[in-house]
Amino acid sequence: MKKYLTLLLFLFFAFFWAPKVQALDYSISSYKGDLVLHSDNTASYTEVVTYHFDDPYNGQVVTLGHAGKMPTGFTIDSNPSVSALTNGQPASNVSSQVRDLGDGYEVKIYNSGSSGDTVQVTVTWQLRNLLFMHQDIAELNWTPVSDWDETIEKLEFRIHGLDDVDRTALYPHTGYFGQAVKLEQDGSSYQLELNNLSSGKRLELHAYWDRSVFNQVEAGQISPQDYLGKFQAIERGIAWQTAFWHQVLEIYLPLVLALALLVSFFFYHRFKKSIELLKKYPKDARLYEAPQNLAPLVLASNIYSIDLDEVAPTMGARGALRFENMVQATLLDLVDRRKLSISGQGDNPVIQVISTENLTEAEAYFLEMAMGKQTEVRVKDLFFNYQISEDLYKGRKKKADEAEIRRIGNQMSSRFKDSLRSVSKKVAAESQALNLPDNYRSLTDLERKLLFWAQALSAFAIFATIAIILLFIFVFSTFYWPYLIIISLGLWQSIVYLEKADIYRRDGVLTEEGAERYHLWSSFSNMLRDIAKLDKTEIDGLILWNRLLVYATLFGYAERVSKLMRWRQIQLENPAMNGYVYNNWHHVFWVSSQTFSNYGQVASTASHFSVSSGGSSGGGFSGGGGGGGGGAF
Repeated sequence: MKKYLTLLLFLFFAFFWAPKVQALDYSISSYKGDLVLHSDNTASYTEVVTYHFDDPYNGQVVTLGHAGKMPTGFTIDSNPSVSALTNGQPASNVSSQVRDLGDGYEVKIYNSGSSGDTVQVTVTWQLRNLLFMHQDIAELNWTPVSDWDETIEKLEFRIHGLDDVDRTALYPHTGYFGQAVKLEQDGSSYQLELNNLSSGKRLELHAYWDRSVFNQVEAGQISPQDYLGKFQAIERGIAWQTAFWHQVLEIYLPLVLALALLVSFFFYHRFKKSIELLKKYPKDARLYEAPQNLAPLVLASNIYSIDLDEVAPTMGARGALRFENMVQATLLDLVDRRKLSISGQGDNPVIQVISTENLTEAEAYFLEMAMGKQTEVRVKDLFFNYQISEDLYKGRKKKADEAEIRRIGNQMSSRFKDSLRSVSKKVAAESQALNLPDNYRSLTDLERKLLFWAQALSAFAIFATIAIILLFIFVFSTFYWPYLIIISLGLWQSIVYLEKADIYRRDGVLTEEGAERYHLWSSFSNMLRDIAKLDKTEIDGLILWNRLLVYATLFGYAERVSKLMRWRQIQLENPAMNGYVYNNWHHVFWVSSQTFSNYGQVASTASHFSVSSGGSSGGGFSGGGGGGGGGAF
């Protein structure tokens, strides 16, 4: 679940930070539409569009359509008049070309210029049968603005030309969450304004006038039914739906999602109470001697319930200990026990097999993973049998390569997983042979259900919130801030506690006896963490520095302990361990362990390798048609 959540969040934030690709940099500072209606149901429509260019340009484009539901007989004259001003002066090199788009016309205006120019284009269209003629009213149901390539910073629209009548109304629509429109009426004429109409967004006009104004319309064009009641019902429906969707998306859904997060927290709180230990242990306690003498992998499995295969890079899981530290500590443990030796100078030491006597099955198998059948290997060449390079798939773009890369990736990934799984099984058998107590118990059915519902409700809230935010931004071109709070809380839940759920399901939870042993090792780890802050008496009281170094490596504090040993001039009896400290080979071993981890990551990536495959229509808000847009080139 976390993998898909991470992918969705990545795509979500990529929408905001991805660079905008645009061939021509320009803006539309003003759009003025002037519709003059005539009593014979003809009209002239003038569009005055002002562009500002930040790049050299070749011209402009203006379109007007008749898609969707339009009156019978509606036509657009295919020969509009066109003119242009460049920086306030008549352009001398203007030419235009009209193209039939099938559902409208495109005017391409060739008017080339330079960066910094301001161009005003005027296109006047002649229209016939723009209004629906009913027995009682003449209805305008038209979308003059819908498909502009850039945001219109200021839009003004005027409708006039008719005699004054008692019955008339205009309802401009920009969508359920569209920009507010300023509307002024003067008799039968209307003037409207709005700011920042986003690219691709529409302005729809739904209006009516008493049909008596249209005294030159032929009787055959008039519908025999009265329509004012239906017109008003449509507008009441739009008003109701607008209020409904505002309530749903601005009130009810945020409350539902917030409630989901609250209930998720309740379930997780109940779960935490159910696994709560009776005895409390101080978190900052220190212990100056290892509680037990255990091999690193056995310690990790028995005390921390972490197996090598569980935190491998091919699994993507997390735990209290890191994969690289577990690998490095196991190698150093074998050096400390004189099964391996390190020799050499500088940053290129060699590791040698000294003895394989009394190695456990897990240690023998791990050693074979690290060195194969060889008895001497450079540290940087350890785990060479698992080597795989990113060159396998980097720069590969042919579809034919995909299957072969996946085959190799799956082969290496399987080898990696199978080897680590075998080590973990052998470590578990060793723990059983040593009669080590089981420090963890499985979750009860109730605890599993509480965890499931905590995770499910939080994930639901996050996914739903992301979907709604994207809906607001890319459909409504707006944003509603409460969703930002909801997704922040949801992510906080996921990061702070829900990601621990997989670990609880995988490893179980500590028993009361196990918690005491865990506390002892945590206290010992705290001492290693704070070793540089210990006073002289505490430092002098430390013994078995070789074992301290092994466990410090497992817990991720090897560099701190090594540095203190060099500063205090602490010598070890084992020459290989001494060389490890005073040649600062910790970094060499860390790089080797990191490289081994990287082999697993590369194999996993290769196993999933994939080569990427390289105007408005229909009804509007109030059921009308039309469409108009444009841009520049």
